[in-house]
Amino acid sequence: MMTDQSIFPKPKSISGVITPGLPVLPAGVERHPIPGGGSRAVPIFAGDEITLQDTEGLQPAEMVFFALDRRSDASMIGAEGGRDPSGLKASLLQHAS
Repeated sequence: MMTDQSIFPKPKSISGVITPGLPVLPAGVERHPIPGGGSRAVPIFAGDEITLQDTEGLQPAEMVFFALDRRSDASMIGAEGGRDPSGLKASLLQHAS
C-alpha cells in the first residue's frame, strides 16, 4: 500500500470550489445559467450591469426586457427594440405549465 503522496504530481494552480459552502462569486455578482432552448426571468434594477457569456460558442441569444407595466421595453438598457421575441414565445409555448 502506497501512502507517500509526494510521488504524485500536483497541479500548479487549483481551480473550482476549495471549501464547500463559501461563495465563489464576488459580492453583488450573480450567475444565471440558461439551458439551450430555455429561458430565465431575472429582475434588473437601475445601476445593474449585464454580461452575457456564450461558453458553448456561437449560440444565438434573445434578450427581452419588460417594464413594470408588463410592456416589453428594450430602451431600459439603451437598446432599440422592435423585433418579435420569437425565441421566448417558442420556449414558453413548449414549456407551458
